[in-house]
Amino acid sequence: MTRKVGIYASAVMLSAAFVAGCEPWDGQPFGRNKPPEPTIKMLPYKVDTIAQYAANISKVPAAVGGYGVVVGLGRNGSSEVPAHVERYLVEYLTKQARLGSITHGTEDIKPREFLRDIDTAVVFIGGSIPPCSPGGTRFDVFIKVLPQTSTKSLMGGVLMPAELYQVLGDSATPGGPGEIRAVGGGEILLNPFLDPTNPKDHAGLIQGRIPNGGLVSKDQPIRLQLFQPDYAKANIIMNRINERFGSVTSGLKVANASNNYSIDITIPPAYKSDYKHLLDLIDHLSLASGPGALENHARRIAKAMELPDANYEELALVWEAMGPQVLAIIRPLYKSSNPMTAFFAAATGMKLEDYEMAGQVVMKFAESAGSPAQFMAIEELGRHQGAIGAKSALRKLLDDDNEMVRVAAYEALASRGDQTITQLDVGGSIIGEKRMKGTFKLDLVNSSKGYVIYASQTGQPRFAIFGRDMPVARNVFFSLADGSVRVNGTGEGRNETLKLWRIVPRTGKPSDQLECEYLVRSLILKLGMPAQFGDDSTIMGLNLTYGETVSVMAGLCKQGDIKAKFVLQQSPELQKMYRNVGTSDRPD
Repeated sequence: MTRKVGIYASAVMLSAAFVAGCEPWDGQPFGRNKPPEPTIKMLPYKVDTIAQYAANISKVPAAVGGYGVVVGLGRNGSSEVPAHVERYLVEYLTKQARLGSITHGTEDIKPREFLRDIDTAVVFIGGSIPPCSPGGTRFDVFIKVLPQTSTKSLMGGVLMPAELYQVLGDSATPGGPGEIRAVGGGEILLNPFLDPTNPKDHAGLIQGRIPNGGLVSKDQPIRLQLFQPDYAKANIIMNRINERFGSVTSGLKVANASNNYSIDITIPPAYKSDYKHLLDLIDHLSLASGPGALENHARRIAKAMELPDANYEELALVWEAMGPQVLAIIRPLYKSSNPMTAFFAAATGMKLEDYEMAGQVVMKFAESAGSPAQFMAIEELGRHQGAIGAKSALRKLLDDDNEMVRVAAYEALASRGDQTITQLDVGGSIIGEKRMKGTFKLDLVNSSKGYVIYASQTGQPRFAIFGRDMPVARNVFFSLADGSVRVNGTGEGRNETLKLWRIVPRTGKPSDQLECEYLVRSLILKLGMPAQFGDDSTIMGLNLTYGETVSVMAGLCKQGDIKAKFVLQQSPELQKMYRNVGTSDRPD
């Protein structure tokens, strides 16, 4: 597989180089049998960098897949299990889940009977391991009911831990000779705008995603491959990487040239959470040497930054990879008449800890409504604790007229650990005297603008409510379309509370009725907390999954029982397209 990837990457790079840069024929004779050698135009951000001589052949996502079992579906699951899938899952449930084991107290649970229970569904799981990711990295997984089964809905379901194998060709081979690359599991999130009573929405009810549901099993290999084998060049590249990102005092080596054409990369501990950025910097690391060579290279990048067709992001990475010694060359461009040049120069300055001068420029962009750099500037302010005034600028944007700007400012403040955002853990069973980690987060955001409820659908499952005391209507009669959850309140009396209950999936009977304040934060906690006795000897919650809670909140907003704009996070691929518009309608 590695050899295939290497050949493919080399072919793509060669093709791109020729498309990008062959000089046109000038009409002069070039000999009877030998055409002229094409002149390759090297892109400005690649000149004298590692990218001119080598490429990271590991920058290819690894597709993974497998079969798994979803539980907690009540009467919406199915008893059908394709024979070839059953053989694999019975073996897996016996060995890994320990079903049917006397020593583990599961002797009464027979794997085949378990699979045929109407409370369960057999699904295919798919995902993509991020390129070069270390072991323990989380990623989203997607699931879909197998076509040979009659499952009605995955709402409220939980995927049991499942093995994810590398996909070869068009399919994975669970239980076969392939390598297990990751594991998957967790609560399923469906599109909250689907209507279970509408036949047109049935296909959407049997497929969903699990945010952060995949876990990479081990470190993915990272290797640079030279375009031309060369011992000297391999050593120059290795030494330059170690000088810039290694540590002389601890002896830490980031790069190791194992031969004349490849260099293995090890992510240092300081970059484990930002390994993608480190790899980008390595690609753009300058190999210029000699007196003044680095400064001259930085000046060439500055000139390229002012060109009409400049690739600002790539050029800025070259500057950043050089380090703080080139700040004197970058600073004059903070005032460039080209706004994108000014932004990327200032953003690079912040990365090189020029917080005072560069930070002021980035803050102006963050406050500039309609600027193409506004969202990038907000994100940049979230990365730097040392940026003076960044907190107050971001807090101000929590009350912007554009709800997507508000969401971006919240995410930036949350990444800084801002104390004005209160984070609550929702869910998590109590075992003995210990409360287990919650299944999703609830962030309370200070904001005096219109109410907004934001729900993530990638990464860490979480709600953010803009307005800590966001109310629920005093007269509310709400039910999910399938009748599985109800929230009612008459608003009568001073001490009146919301009443809520659910249909217990396993028994099909209504749960005990719970009560909470007419506040959105209280309602979310009561919906998502486990159905166990808390410290006050009352039942903590209805034990809804994150996906079910998202559906309830979206429904209450749509019905007008919560006067808030409901914003569902777009997938990463669509975020840029939707950054200037919020949505409370059905997503695409």
